[in-house]
Formats: sequence, C-alpha cells, structure tokens
Amino acid sequence: MIYYRFCCIAVLFLTLGCDPAASPNSATVSGVVTLNGASLNSGRIYFNVDNGSAVRSAEIQVDGSYQVVDVPAGVAGVAIMVPPAPSMPSNDPTAPAVAISNVTPVSIPKKYEKVETSKLTYEIVPGEQTRDIHLQ
Repeated sequence: MIYYRFCCIAVLFLTLGCDPAASPNSATVSGVVTLNGASLNSGRIYFNVDNGSAVRSAEIQVDGSYQVVDVPAGVAGVAIMVPPAPSMPSNDPTAPAVAISNVTPVSIPKKYEKVETSKLTYEIVPGEQTRDIHLQ
C-alpha cells in the first residue's frame, strides 16, 4: 500500500512538472541530501515552485547527490520521498520473482514527504546553484 501511494504521488508530481522547453529564467539545482549527517542512498527530491505552478524532481543517487534541471526561478518548497525497503522474497516457488536491490533505503521522517510539512524552502534564481539539504 505504501509503495502504491509513493508511485501515485510520484506520477502526479512528474506529470505536473512536464515542460517541453527550458526557460531562460530556470535553474539547475544540485546538491547532497543528508539525514543526521549521513547521505541518503535513494529516493526522489521534488522542488515545488510558487505553490505548485511548477514541480521538478530528480532521483537521489547512492551517494546522496541529486541534480534537478529546468527549475523555474521563485520560491520552492522541497519534499523528499524514499521508497520503502523491499520485502524479502517468498519461499513459495509459485510466487512471482522479486528483484532485491543491494541498497536498503534510508528511512526518513514522514514530515519530509510533503512540501507543506517539510518546512524546506529555497529561493531559486536562474543559473546553476548548489543546495545541500540537511534533514534531521
């Protein structure tokens, strides 16, 4: 159920953030996401600009780094979603095969899953910029 909710929210954010051309007033935002000083090893970061007028997102890499392109200039709220840890494969030979990643996602507080509760906001200006995000 959690995985289904994660996928639905991700699809919603991705479709809202579709924009065929980069604007001259847009930014490329990169950085590292950490939790209590340790880098996240998976997940997705969302920049929600001007209360939802544009949403851009990117995968968080194994080293905690991310790069979001074509983020419009303005005030951006940030949300971070980490998929749940995969369940162990079943011993039932009739069960479908499940691929288990060698990376176990780092669990983060639920408040970071929504822009409204994360309290993470950044002023985005045109051009390239670094925004390291430190979660607690």
